[in-house]
Formats: sequence, C-alpha cells, structure tokens
Amino acid sequence: MLTAHGVTLTSEINHDLLHLQYQFMIAAFSINFIMAISLMIIYKYLSYKEYLSEMDGLTGVMGRKMFFDICESITAQTPPTQCCFIFIDVDYFKQINDTFGHVTGDDVLTNIAQKLLREFKEYGKIGRLGGDEFSIMIDHPIRKQELIRKFDIFEKEISGLLSDSHKVSCSIGAYYFDTPQNFQTIYANADKMLYKAKERGRACWVINE
Repeated sequence: MLTAHGVTLTSEINHDLLHLQYQFMIAAFSINFIMAISLMIIYKYLSYKEYLSEMDGLTGVMGRKMFFDICESITAQTPPTQCCFIFIDVDYFKQINDTFGHVTGDDVLTNIAQKLLREFKEYGKIGRLGGDEFSIMIDHPIRKQELIRKFDIFEKEISGLLSDSHKVSCSIGAYYFDTPQNFQTIYANADKMLYKAKERGRACWVINE
C-alpha cells in the first residue's frame, strides 16, 4: 500500500514492520486464548456452584431434586437391568431432637448419611429427601442376602450414635424391579415396603418378594 503511494521503504523498515505484524498476531492470539480459558473457568465454576446447590448441605449426599433426576434416568434405561429402590426413615427422630437438641439431631443425620455412603456407595446413588428421610437407588447387581447383610450392619452401627439408653434405628423399605419402569410406580411400591416396616414395629427392613 505504501509503495502504491510512492513511498519506498528500506529493507530494514520492511523487516521491522513485518516483525510488528507478527507481534500483533501473537498478541491477538494470546488475548483470544486467555479469554477462552477465562470463559472455561467461569463455566466450570458456575457448573460447580450449581452442583453444590443440588447437594444436601448438611449430610453431603444428593439433594432431593438431583437424586430424583438420576432415578428417573436409571429407571428408564434399557436393556432391562435389575435395580432396587430403598427408603430409609430415622425412627422417632422428633424425640431425638426434643431430647438431645437439634445440633445432636443434625449430627445423627450426618452420621447416618456417612454410614449409608460407606455401605452402599459402590452399588448406587444416595440422597436425602428431606428431614429424616433418605433414599438409595441401587443400579449395580446386589443379591438380596447381601442387601440384608448390609442392612443389619447399618442398623447395628447407627444404634450406638447416642447414649445407651436411646438406641438410634431406622425403618427401611426396599423394592426390587427391572428397568424400564415408571419411577413414580417404583416410588409408591417402595413406600409400601417402608410402611410395612413401620407396622412391624420399626427398627427393621422389608423387601418385596
């Protein structure tokens, strides 16, 4: 362009201009790269914040919405897979709060969640539905006898969370099913198993035949 206007540049000036062009291109690329990295970091941060918002802040397991979303996905999956949906209610939790205080009650819930994670994390997903209610979606094969063994271990471990005079226990309802099935139907059937456990005096489990 300069030549077209009658301006003649020395080879040294041409070299400097070319060098400046290269520097400008590198700077522009660097700015774009930094912007892309920054956007990626912001996206991951926002995704992480959204993930944390869907976790239960007290116990560290999944919150109700996240847990139910995953359950919907699992129960709809094909090919057919045997799964098990489990309800867990802490027995007489109001009495625990009234007798020992809400701080102790929160500690009980946190300990129960950690023990559920230890026993069942490798087999499926664990969520807190609210209050003293927990749930597990087993999506890895587990025989009923092994499930019963884990329930027995769990009940034994939580029994000593408070004083010797006040044993902590849970009522448990478990429902085996094959996918794909409607999640609401599974939910209702597992709830029936939980109700039967409560009818039997609590501190026990009931599994569908």
